[in-house]
Amino acid sequence: MSERLSDSENVAIGSVAAVIEGVCLQPTLYWKNAAAQGLPFTADPRLLYRGLGASIANEVAQLSAQVLITGMAKRFLATPEEVPTTMRAPAQTGGWASAATGRATAASESRGADGVSAQTPRARNAIERAEDLRRARRQGHPMSANVAHCEGDRVAESASEYMPRMVTTPLASVGAATMGGALTATLATPIELVMVQQQMHGGTIFDAVGRTLKAAAQRRPGGVGGIMAATGLFRGLVPAMSRDAGYVGGMLGITPVVQERLKSRQGRTGKGTDRAISVAASVVGGVTGALVSHPSDVVKTCMQGDLDGTRYGLQARATLARIYSERGLTGLYRGFFWRTTNIICCVFIVNECFTHLAPR
Repeated sequence: MSERLSDSENVAIGSVAAVIEGVCLQPTLYWKNAAAQGLPFTADPRLLYRGLGASIANEVAQLSAQVLITGMAKRFLATPEEVPTTMRAPAQTGGWASAATGRATAASESRGADGVSAQTPRARNAIERAEDLRRARRQGHPMSANVAHCEGDRVAESASEYMPRMVTTPLASVGAATMGGALTATLATPIELVMVQQQMHGGTIFDAVGRTLKAAAQRRPGGVGGIMAATGLFRGLVPAMSRDAGYVGGMLGITPVVQERLKSRQGRTGKGTDRAISVAASVVGGVTGALVSHPSDVVKTCMQGDLDGTRYGLQARATLARIYSERGLTGLYRGFFWRTTNIICCVFIVNECFTHLAPR
């Protein structure tokens, strides 16, 4: 999905998807958090949309960072789809024209190694166009520089058709997405903590931040303005990293892999078929991500709702042990329905945005 786009394109599309899902899926996020902490169910929109600002900010920052890091990791791990061709060094005056000529010539010659044809017509056309432009530049032909700028992209595009496409293996795709999720949890943890506190107690973002810093200062020496107090904003970081590794691995790793596999097996084309494939891939990626990451999300949510640690303890291990001792394994999957619904819809929105908004 995201390894074929530039970093700015990944961030832009991710931001659009984040705003859409943040507004549309906020109620499921509240119900998930309430179920995880054993709070009563409510349909009051005044409660459901508490902390919406922090939620949207979290989604935009988190998803943008996730697709950015995942895209960079996928490009780093990508390998040629075919045997790499030997690139001919740019000759003579250099620049884009000679580089394009070298790419097209090397690619066409390598494809002609089977003894059938040394150059295809389209490859010859790309080479001839590059040669004409380079010749005009050498002769100082009027407007040759402008022509070169106008024609450069088209020549490079024609030549690039003969180069092997860089692809990411399924394992590398899931691994890159998992790494992207774990790293971006450091950004999401403070924002989610503020959102959880707003959902529980109301008030502004500044009230939630002040409440968090005060609780952290009471647990550790150093005062409200101290460094130890500021670390209170990262309460629940470890389970958040574990959660996002599984969640993003499903969304940006498993979902595009499943989608590509389904498309390769689907002989028909059309919007109906493409939409059905997108829904099926979103369900597989969403459910897988939810199953793997939900226990960590429950631990993180309980820790962030219990700032002073009187209910669940101060550490993630103590919180996990307390939840398991009180509720058993089912306690670690409280709110699973709402979170799975949220993730499937989120994965579908992200998948559709990248499918329809990405440059062709």
